Amino acid sequence: MGGKPMFGNDMPSLDTNCLLRWLLGDVPEHTAIITAVINSEKNLAVADAALIEMIFVLEKVKKISRETIEKAVLAVFEKDNILCNRGLFIETLSVYTRCPKHRNCAAFDF
Repeated sequence: MGGKPMFGNDMPSLDTNCLLRWLLGDVPEHTAIITAVINSEKNLAVADAALIEMIFVLEKVKKISRETIEKAVLAVFEKDNILCNRGLFIETLSVYTRCPKHRNCAAFDF
């Protein structure tokens, strides 16, 4: 049994690909369309998974620094019509940015 959707079933949403095209501007035709949708001020849902995947791609695939990724995430949050779990990501974003990457972190030894 699924829970109640966070933003309702009829709200348009942005997936990882949309967020990446908007932030990277690497596919101009897509960037223009997504920018128009975002600037329309219509409410748009973004799932936690889409934000996490966006961060993963920016860091691991595009090799972008954590500081630059933090700015990208904040750019998403600056758009009031993008509805997402801001509280969770704002709370954890500074930890992600300032902490070094660890392969063997004692905090996760089980």
